[in-house]
Amino acid sequence: MFNKLPRVLALSGVLAALMSAFVIFIAGYYQGEFSHAKSFVSELNQSGSQYASTIGYLGFVPLGLVTLFFILGLKQTLGKTKRVTIALFFLCFSALDWLVTAFFPCDAGCPVTGDISVSQSIHNLSGLFSTILVPVGIFLLISPLKKMKFHPLVIVFSMASIIAYLASFVLIVGNVFEGFEGGIQRISLLFFLRLSICIKCKYLF
Repeated sequence: MFNKLPRVLALSGVLAALMSAFVIFIAGYYQGEFSHAKSFVSELNQSGSQYASTIGYLGFVPLGLVTLFFILGLKQTLGKTKRVTIALFFLCFSALDWLVTAFFPCDAGCPVTGDISVSQSIHNLSGLFSTILVPVGIFLLISPLKKMKFHPLVIVFSMASIIAYLASFVLIVGNVFEGFEGGIQRISLLFFLRLSICIKCKYLF
């Protein structure tokens, strides 16, 4: 049973990656005004939208739980050092952010400032923690991944994911590409998913 654990964890990670793509693109298709270029993922279940509860509870909640299971399970394969523990704790914010998005949906348009609701404020804080802590967690994992002789692509995507996270934060906050905020967010998520897939492949084949 325990010999199969790494493979089960890897499969859960693959499921999380597939679920994220499925939820974002399928839900985006049914939300008529949603734009993958302009809209944040959170706008799929923003307050007042047609399928908010369905997308939140049947999409974001399962996605968050599966992602959390995969990240916590990495401790079994990457070791129980203090560095790995801290790194995985930070990475857990990527999973918790899905759950927060479900239970604390953003206001229409997901505003950052202005007259915003308590739910939007909690949502913004979750997004901020995730954007800052997840790349730190990835950085802390680079050394353990090297020691365990993961494929060089894992290190490449680790660095690319860190850069994508930080760049997306700067570009979105600075309104550098106004009207393309959603596209920037998708690119950042894509790098993170590719990194996850590279890690999983070690235990699938």
